[in-house]
Amino acid sequence: KKLFRRRLSTTTQQQQQPTTTATLVHYHPNSSSDNTHNNNNNLKTQTQMSSIEEQISKLAGEVSRLEAEQGPDHPDLIPVLTALGLAYKDAGDMYTFPAMETLERVLNIHRTGLQLDLDKGITDWSLIEELGNKENNSNDDNPILKAFLEYSEALCNLADLFRSQGNTQRALPYFNEALEIVEKTLGAYHPCCCAPLEGITAIYIDQGKEKKAEQLAKRLLEIREDTGQTQTGAYAIACGRMAGVHAGCGETNEAAAYFEKALTVIEKIKEDKKPQKSDPTTTDTEKEQQQQQPQQQLSQDLVEILQAGADFYDKNKNLKTATAVYERCLAVQNSGGGGSTVEDKLRTLQQLSELYQKQENEAEAVKAMEQWVQAAEDAGAVNDLEYAKVLEKLAAVYKSSSVDKAIATLSKAVSAYKESKTMDTDTLHFANLLEMISELHIQQRNYDKVEPLLSECLSIRQKKLGGGDADTIRTEHDLALIHYCSGKPEEAYQLYNECVPKLGKIMDVSTSRYADAIGRFARLHARKGQHQDAMKYLQQCITIRKKTEGPSELYLSDLHQLALANVAQKNFVGAIPILRNCLELRVKSLPARHPDIASTIASLGNALHKAENIDEAMEMYHQHLAMMEHAGRSEREFAHTLGSLALIYHKKGMFEEALNMYRRALEANAALGVFHPQYFEMTKHVSDFHTDSLSYFKSHVSRVKKSMGEAHPEYAFALGKLAFLHHLAGRLTDAENHYRKALPIIEKSEAYGDKHQTYAKLCGNFADVLVKSGRMKEALPLYDHCYKVFKEQHGEDHQNTVWYANLIRTLQKMIENAPTPQSPGGALSPQGTPNSKKEKKEKKSSKLSSPWKKKN
Repeated sequence: KKLFRRRLSTTTQQQQQPTTTATLVHYHPNSSSDNTHNNNNNLKTQTQMSSIEEQISKLAGEVSRLEAEQGPDHPDLIPVLTALGLAYKDAGDMYTFPAMETLERVLNIHRTGLQLDLDKGITDWSLIEELGNKENNSNDDNPILKAFLEYSEALCNLADLFRSQGNTQRALPYFNEALEIVEKTLGAYHPCCCAPLEGITAIYIDQGKEKKAEQLAKRLLEIREDTGQTQTGAYAIACGRMAGVHAGCGETNEAAAYFEKALTVIEKIKEDKKPQKSDPTTTDTEKEQQQQQPQQQLSQDLVEILQAGADFYDKNKNLKTATAVYERCLAVQNSGGGGSTVEDKLRTLQQLSELYQKQENEAEAVKAMEQWVQAAEDAGAVNDLEYAKVLEKLAAVYKSSSVDKAIATLSKAVSAYKESKTMDTDTLHFANLLEMISELHIQQRNYDKVEPLLSECLSIRQKKLGGGDADTIRTEHDLALIHYCSGKPEEAYQLYNECVPKLGKIMDVSTSRYADAIGRFARLHARKGQHQDAMKYLQQCITIRKKTEGPSELYLSDLHQLALANVAQKNFVGAIPILRNCLELRVKSLPARHPDIASTIASLGNALHKAENIDEAMEMYHQHLAMMEHAGRSEREFAHTLGSLALIYHKKGMFEEALNMYRRALEANAALGVFHPQYFEMTKHVSDFHTDSLSYFKSHVSRVKKSMGEAHPEYAFALGKLAFLHHLAGRLTDAENHYRKALPIIEKSEAYGDKHQTYAKLCGNFADVLVKSGRMKEALPLYDHCYKVFKEQHGEDHQNTVWYANLIRTLQKMIENAPTPQSPGGALSPQGTPNSKKEKKEKKSSKLSSPWKKKN
């Protein structure tokens, strides 16, 4: 039921109407189609709106002047008010109320002048019928007849405004009254009947009353033919009305015939249109306007007829013809005729895109959508819902060819939603849009960009759907996965803790996908030291994967992880068979020197070692070293294996081999950093074996000082480690000197300071040296500082806080119970050296039982 409608400009109407009677020069039928009258806010360029607003300003000023001179109800106001009302109507929806108010005022001035009822209009038609007799009708200058025809024009203007708003109930009575005036005064087939006939026909077609519209449309067509207007745009419009009637009745052949007729007329007019001779007295601007106006109106007519015809063919499944007609329509709009609005062009491009998609011509569909987006952006219509929807469709096409373009396009859509004052971002549709962009970013591994998008999506879905909805659970799971992959275990653990019990709503719990989810959750449990929970989920994983995948890489990974959880629980008897099975399967399925095989061998060696199966553990460690030396290695694993072998040799009394392994481990750990725990551990072991370890570490401290400077925290850490080695070697004075150098550096460092745990630990080690030197009162403030730091950062129940609290109490008792220094003949010499064997024995016993000795 696509209708052929247009706006008839004053110039075109004057050319088409006979000059023997008053012409309806201000009537502008609406050009919208279907039932879209209630959205008359046509997209206009900034230039168009500026021109209309300038016209409104001038007309409003003229109205004010006439009101001041003539009064508010003087008939001289009618033409100016009519022009102002029509200008308001052209400006769009925001001016609808002033347009209605102004045109109703024009109508009331007419009714006052004609002494009609202000609410009902004409109630007594006798005068009208009298004007319709031949004697009165022959007088072209009859003022009463002219006044009633102008009143008919005002009725049509107001009726058309109501129809443009979709208010046909108010529009139809005004059109009927206007038509009856013309019929009773000038006859049923007078050209002045065309304006109300066109409006009434359009309303009946819109309402689906094609039978009522048919007779009116035939009469409209006959009037155009009888008055010789068969080569005018008005005749094409009449043909369009007939096409609409036949289309509504299902008479496709007749509708197609009238459409072709209308199209032929319009194209013939376009070919025959010649520039008019210009008046030498007119300005260049006026000449340009005179040349553009007929072409603009012709382009508008052609566009509307092409659109309506293309819709007709589309509805009747003639897609190729519909596409061809729309392509011709777009060509006219791109030619710069000026009559077509931006909204018309957007509609053409949208329909073209849909037709291309129906015919599976994806390339042309994308091209049409891209042109649509560009036209909307040029018109500044980027905060519109339709703009966002087209971007979503375009991104869906881009996904298969260019993920980057799809992301950029969807990002525009998100911005359109967020910047719009009319579109709500707190909707499920917007949440879906965020999820679409997230999926594309995941493909690109842009996890940092995914997190905020999925977080916002989850917030909306939790609010709208609740925590138990499948979409909410899926979003929780996806966000947990992103946190897991981004190295944010705490955030991932919280979300997995929420969604894992509900995953059965969104996936089959017997599938690998479910196993993947609970496998990650198990590893997060293990990371937090919750090995019992980790083992529970890992056993579920292994059961699922064994049924669905067999001995796959993921199955073996879960098996290995389960063994590690058993080792952490000191269940070495349970861990060793699992690791043997895992190693056997990996040897069968992987290349000989694969890193996963090496990792399994190392884990098996560690489990055997802790289970006191020393000989087999040594064999596993040597295999692991051999594999890493030939196939590349992880310095951390390599150093750990060397250190483990050294411990075994040490335990077996093979001190030379142990020392060799310790030195190799020390070298390997140096690659991890001099402050890595393993490096320090190896240094301690070497110092137990060889006095040259101190000189070795001194050279390292010198290298750090030279490369980083004396004020660098790394130099302070190196001094702290060196001080500790001196402490172990019994060189307390050297240890004290190094601690006194190291502590001020860390205290002044911006990255650490005296409230940092590292500073507190060095203070504790320095305090141990002072206690060992017999200076317990000097050590007490240092221990107290350690206690305060750990209490503030970890609370009173933390193991370090408890340790230092107990240490302080013990030290205070020792200070209270310490004997008073005596003369050389007393219990202690001035240097604090015991004077008897018994005192030496007690002193040694006291040292061995001190709590700081246990800590070291």
